[in-house]
Amino acid sequence: MNSIKKKIKALLEKTVLNGATEAEALSALEKANELMLKYHLEEFEVTGDDKQKCVMESFEKIKSFYDLTIILPRLTRHFGCEYYTNKTHIFLFGFKQDVELLKFIYNFIVKAALKEGFNYRSTDEYKELVKIRNPKTLVASFIKGFFYRMSEKITALYTEEIKNTGVELVLVKRDKEVKDQFTKLNLNIRTVRSYVSVGSYKSYQSGISVADKTDYLRPIMN
Repeated sequence: MNSIKKKIKALLEKTVLNGATEAEALSALEKANELMLKYHLEEFEVTGDDKQKCVMESFEKIKSFYDLTIILPRLTRHFGCEYYTNKTHIFLFGFKQDVELLKFIYNFIVKAALKEGFNYRSTDEYKELVKIRNPKTLVASFIKGFFYRMSEKITALYTEEIKNTGVELVLVKRDKEVKDQFTKLNLNIRTVRSYVSVGSYKSYQSGISVADKTDYLRPIMN
């Protein structure tokens, strides 16, 4: 087991700050997560810290007319993180490796949604609908459909991963620890319940269809 811990520690230390490229650092982080899940290890057990502490990381929202945060609740659930937002930034809280992976995947999916939303404006369907509907409403509905299907794909991938590795108890323990540490921060956060409304069902279905046909997740989830 000591050799496994040393291997995981070496992978966790392969960061951009230590000279690795972003791609190398992400690959090392994913491999470290895979090994920790396989051997039921927590990061603090590998690094030698008394207890693994959560981190808070913030980054600027991608400027857009569209609400690009609606996919966050589902993503944060799967990665065992907490989050909140303000007008300009997104704040992620959780174990370091989970926060880094979540940030990467969130930005990856958002950029994919914006790209496909831009491409949607060149379709015959859009050109017909825009004669009677607001163009921003059409693209917003498309993006919501794209997000919905991508979040479903991620749910399926993680459900399969949990089933294959049998790490349910490890994840429950992780989620509880993150929630406990987040609660202790005593942040003055106002919870706003929002519902995803769809302005154009046809555009929404097109977003789902495009997400079905593309395989954006394979390069980053395998």
